[in-house]
Amino acid sequence: SRNSRFLRYMNDHIEASKDGLPTNLNHHCLVFHAKSFSFIITEQEYAIIMIVIHGLLLLYPVVYRKRLHRYLRTIGRNVLSIPLLLVLVFLFLLLATLLIEALTLIRNFPTIWLHAPFLFFLLKAAAALFLFALLYRFLRHLPFSRNGRFYSAGSILLLLIDSIVLGLFDFSLAYYFVWALVWAVLFSSARSRWFKLAFLLLSTAWLVKATVDIFTLPALDVVRVILLSRVKGNIVLALVILPFLFMIIRLDLLFRHPRRRRGITVVRALETALGAATAALFVFLAVFRVYAPGNPQPISVTENMNLSSNKSLVEVTSPAPIGKISLSAPDLTEAISTRARRYSTTVTGTKPVLQEQISTSSFLDRKRIDLRIEPDGKPYRVSVELSSRDQIVIFDSNFPFSYSSTGKQATIHIGANPPFPLDVQFTLPQAANVEVGLKLTYTTLPFAIKVSGKDISVQRSLVVSKTLSVGAGGA
Repeated sequence: SRNSRFLRYMNDHIEASKDGLPTNLNHHCLVFHAKSFSFIITEQEYAIIMIVIHGLLLLYPVVYRKRLHRYLRTIGRNVLSIPLLLVLVFLFLLLATLLIEALTLIRNFPTIWLHAPFLFFLLKAAAALFLFALLYRFLRHLPFSRNGRFYSAGSILLLLIDSIVLGLFDFSLAYYFVWALVWAVLFSSARSRWFKLAFLLLSTAWLVKATVDIFTLPALDVVRVILLSRVKGNIVLALVILPFLFMIIRLDLLFRHPRRRRGITVVRALETALGAATAALFVFLAVFRVYAPGNPQPISVTENMNLSSNKSLVEVTSPAPIGKISLSAPDLTEAISTRARRYSTTVTGTKPVLQEQISTSSFLDRKRIDLRIEPDGKPYRVSVELSSRDQIVIFDSNFPFSYSSTGKQATIHIGANPPFPLDVQFTLPQAANVEVGLKLTYTTLPFAIKVSGKDISVQRSLVVSKTLSVGAGGA
């Protein structure tokens, strides 16, 4: 079984390394997996398979020498069509990316694609291919080749370039395009258009599987590039898609009825199907309900309490439109109904959640500041910052400290979860005139903030701030 083979491989590797790390290159293995079927091959076996496949492909120009010469001639005559079609595919992908961006704006939900990444990919692919199919009927009026051999030869050339370039970057991934290249060669050799259709479908198998894996894991960094990168992601996608579009065009030229007004071409059928799929996906993603009881909407409620100004700013944020919720706190009761992702309200009056004592003792030209902090509850983090119009000099402190780039601010680093009451001591010049800013951050609140709404998950936090003055000679 694959498990026993993998364990045997690991045991052999451990046995080979029992006397220390090997000085030569480590062996690697590749795991090929599809549902319940999977197998493992070593890097050496993989390299041998790649060499054999490329060796067999080299027989193609030997066996089909005349066909090769025809392909080279048609590519030479129409070589400019390749970059022009590549630019067109890139532009269609860019328009599809803008369609996704428009959808996120309509929903006012920039990260909605995280909740249905594969559906958004299908929307992008369907929209780009629909635009290509829609424009394809006008390509006959543009200086593009109508020779079917050019598109067969072009698909082989592009897949060969893709496999070489990807192999230079990561040899273990080259098999995706080598697989497609083998079937593209068989596609060009087949006489039956139905065999060509079968070979086209087979050529996409591994790339389709890789795409499904990326979007169902999901590999979010890769997904973000594929869906939202306007330039880099779309250039890569265009290079991947173009050889398969060439094969589709070749099929269309074979299936097209000699009398244009009769029969349905492959591209015309794709145009209809892709147009319907694009419209259906866009409507569904524009209205589908992201959050449910099993997947509640995250709501963050933060109260910024300024004891110096005796005011509090309550902020409600969410990655999606907040909708209808109600807030209830000791000094606040408010019903909120908004499509915004951020809502704030100001409350006059603060709760007595902090007691502080500050004292000063002088010695020669220095003064020692003793600050005791006694909050209600247990803040997660305490920040102490000093600021002055002049350069700040700290002679000593019972906690580490650092200066800003201007030297007019300094931070005393307390750390997370300090003990309370908390004593902070630092020594300044006798003539120093500074302001001491305190900021306490709670993740467990000393009082209740109740938030009610449908299918929501609430995270509450409290930030308490206060400014104290330490004048020249004392507090």
